[in-house]
Amino acid sequence: MSVANAIHAIATGLMMHNKIGNFGEWVRRNLTANGKTITWLADQIQGNPTMVIKWRQGVEPRARNYIKACTAIAKLRGDPMAVVLSEGATHLGVPYEHAPHNTQHTQD
Repeated sequence: MSVANAIHAIATGLMMHNKIGNFGEWVRRNLTANGKTITWLADQIQGNPTMVIKWRQGVEPRARNYIKACTAIAKLRGDPMAVVLSEGATHLGVPYEHAPHNTQHTQD
């Protein structure tokens, strides 16, 4: 999945407001499972803890903060960025499954 396609899918999902899960809760679970806090993530993405707390309350992140948060989680977990983007997108209501031969993938 190219970065451009990921950003397009994310932006589309952010506009749809059709959530499958809670992005903020997904973030919190990932942080807790890896011994990190909301404050740690806020530092990683040059944000503030209140912003991350609002995600748990249902406020959708801006696209750039979504990508920064997914990047930090991917590094923390040691997972490929595309896998974490896919998981995060699911919790924002963007149905996208990462797979090496996914027909949703396009070449730039």
